[in-house]
Amino acid sequence: MPKLFVADSAGLARYLKSNKDMAAAVGRHAEKVAAGARDRTDLPVETDERVTDRAVVDVTITHPAGAAEQAKHGVLTQAAAEAGLEVRPPKRRRR
Repeated sequence: MPKLFVADSAGLARYLKSNKDMAAAVGRHAEKVAAGARDRTDLPVETDERVTDRAVVDVTITHPAGAAEQAKHGVLTQAAAEAGLEVRPPKRRRR
């Protein structure tokens, strides 16, 4: 009978926070997304690196019209898909 696998969440979080290769890979993908978005809009696109329980990079159209660009044309969604990332809608929360 197979043994039960138990994930060490705290250990995994420490690894994801401290692994510089992982952070660099996330940063490279974010820069690809940002470059693709810049090709699709004249509005400013910025990246912001931070660490939560893992390395995170936000790609944002920083102009107030950015939300409309995303809603109307899917600028960030298309750029992410072009960069090879899987883009899917968020999971619905149960009420």
